Amino acid sequence: MRAPESLSQLRYVVPDLAVRPEPVRPLDLLLSSRVLFALLWHEPARQRVLKPAQQAMVTIPIQLRIGGHPPAPGSLTAIARSRGERGAKAGLTMLSFCGLAGLVAILPPHLPWVLASVGSGFYFANRQWKSGYQVQTFSGSCPRCGHELTIAAGEKVRFPMKLSCYNCHHHPVATAAA
Repeated sequence: MRAPESLSQLRYVVPDLAVRPEPVRPLDLLLSSRVLFALLWHEPARQRVLKPAQQAMVTIPIQLRIGGHPPAPGSLTAIARSRGERGAKAGLTMLSFCGLAGLVAILPPHLPWVLASVGSGFYFANRQWKSGYQVQTFSGSCPRCGHELTIAAGEKVRFPMKLSCYNCHHHPVATAAA
């Protein structure tokens, strides 16, 4: 950089660069291959991957109950979902279904498609908001027949949760043991 010769020239000091970078034009940025691919083929945004130390992994002892039978013990290892995470995902779900409502509004008959989209948004946003845990592992057996019950890894659950026994076709209720 050149040093100013007087105080009046102080604001006109410009660094001497051999090559100045070209300014980025918005159209060039929009037409870059990665952004265009994301817009056209709906590339999912990268999710922030939490390290195991940052995740709130909890093991919850549970009791499986069916009326008329003694409760069966079980355990659930899950990631506790924070209120902020649940709220953000519920809001994004509702926002996406409202955007879908704007798109399906052009299909005749117009009102039923919009109501179905907004109603589905409320349903799925409510499910996102109320699910407090994301299952990693589950172990437990039916209190009636002793058959091993299953919950898929990654499923979002809350307590009390109703499970299905595919052996005796009863529905035990899992509650957190005190």
